[in-house]
Amino acid sequence: MKFDVMTGGLPLRSMAAFAQDAERAGFSGIVVTEGGRTAYLGCGAAALAADIDILTGVAVAFPRSPMVTAEIAWELAEATGGRFRLGLGTQVRAHIT
Repeated sequence: MKFDVMTGGLPLRSMAAFAQDAERAGFSGIVVTEGGRTAYLGCGAAALAADIDILTGVAVAFPRSPMVTAEIAWELAEATGGRFRLGLGTQVRAHIT
């Protein structure tokens, strides 16, 4: 069974150390939330951890073009050696189940 841990509102400068600590604690991934800032830069900072998965939970899709979102996801997947997983959402309450 795999378990992920959420970053909450961590400062960017703490993201890599958090990812490394989570990996040592046995988590399989960290979920970088989009609360007050974009999740993508936090994912890049967390990518310094060796083998832990990096996920967005959830990046809001509406304000970004699909092309830009795809390019960012591709680059994060490349930077993490395939450990990045993109979670997209609408942030519309009626769509949340």
